[in-house]
Amino acid sequence: MRTRDMLKVSALAAFAALSFGCASSGDMRSMQQVHEQDMQSVQASAESAKATADEALRVANEAKAMAAEANARSMATEEKINRMFQKSMMK
Repeated sequence: MRTRDMLKVSALAAFAALSFGCASSGDMRSMQQVHEQDMQSVQASAESAKATADEALRVANEAKAMAAEANARSMATEEKINRMFQKSMMK
């Protein structure tokens, strides 16, 4: 009877180990799915941030070009004013 009890305990232990192993595999799959969803969310956020940064860079480049144009006009106007001043001083 003692051998029989040992077999029962061994069978119960084996069943428990297999059950725990299956639960762990299921938990692992669940965690992997959650991880993949999190990665997709992070990827979407990164792509959104990149798009925003690209738009900001485009706007900054336009502003830089406009500032360069305004500076060129200002310098041309200053040159004209200086020539007019010199002409008026010669009269």
